Order: sequence, then structure tokens, then C-alpha cells
Amino acid sequence: KGGFMGEVGLPRSRWSVVVAYALLAAVTQLLWVTFTPITTAASSEWNVSVDAVGWLSLVFPLVYVLLCVPFGLAADRWFRGSLLLGAALTAVGGLIRIAPGYEYALIGQIIISIGQPLVLNAVNKIAVLYVRPEQRAHAIAAGTASLFVGILISTVTVPFLLAWQGMPAVLTLQGAIGVIAAVAMGLALR
Repeated sequence: KGGFMGEVGLPRSRWSVVVAYALLAAVTQLLWVTFTPITTAASSEWNVSVDAVGWLSLVFPLVYVLLCVPFGLAADRWFRGSLLLGAALTAVGGLIRIAPGYEYALIGQIIISIGQPLVLNAVNKIAVLYVRPEQRAHAIAAGTASLFVGILISTVTVPFLLAWQGMPAVLTLQGAIGVIAAVAMGLALR
């Protein structure tokens, strides 16, 4: 079932799926906290309040709490489709944020936050479907650790990118990374 195929009935792991998933999960977090280290600069850039910029991050836990259970049920029934939808929403939301203006950043963040539960709820099922039983703890650890890697990368790189080339560089690079992660997930699940 899932990703287990092998010679003489022995299952083999598909670590490409785990790696693609870890990348996608990291990207959801990278996009989530984009504006946290640059709240004041983003507020000035868009001529909105610091509180308005704060909502760009606050929307994620709010949407997650509302959607995690129904999306978890959807993932139980249509796992692959749900995960690919989450990947697509991540990519599309990241691309929408590239358009100049706070409104586009907010719309993009809402779309990414809708996809996030479809991605994050998959960590255990990825391990069960695509990794041999004795390797599942490693797959779950990789998927979970990737969340913190995404937060760390965003927190460290965003201020430098902003200082280097401004908000368009931050959002364009992150949008491209979102597309790469979604395509990698789609290819891995082929």
C-alpha cells in the first residue's frame, strides 16, 4: 500500500517522498514567519500599522485551529490529493505575495495558511505509507524537524534579503522556493 514496493515482497522506503515532504513542510513555516523579523520595516513599506503586519503571521494558527480536524479527515480519505492541494496552495499563496502591497501579502498568507493543515497533518502518514517500519521514527523526526528549520531559515535570511534588495527580493525568492517545494512534492508522489 502507498509507497511500498520491493523485490520478493520486501518493502522499500521512498525517502524521496520524505525529503520532498520535509522541504514542503519547512517552506510552510518559512512563509508563515516571513514578516516576524521585519514587522516594522514591512509596516513602513506598505504604510500600514505594525498590528496589521502582525496579522500576516497570526492568521496561520487561527486558520489551523479551524481547519485541522476537517482537513485531517479529508487527508484520511484522499491523502495524496489533500497533500498535493496543500502544496499547491502553498505555492499559489507564495506567488500572490509577490504583487506589491499589503493586500496581496494578506491574501497570500491566508491562502498559504489554508494549505498548511493539509501539509502539516501528513507527517505521520508519510512515514507510514512511504518508509519501512524500522525507519519510521527517522522519517517522522525529519518531517517534524523541518518545521523548525523553515522558521530558522526565514528568521535568519529575511532581514538580510530585505536590507540587500528590499521586500520584492524577499517575496520573490520565497515565492520561487514555494513553487519548487510544491513541484518536488508532486514529482515525489508520482
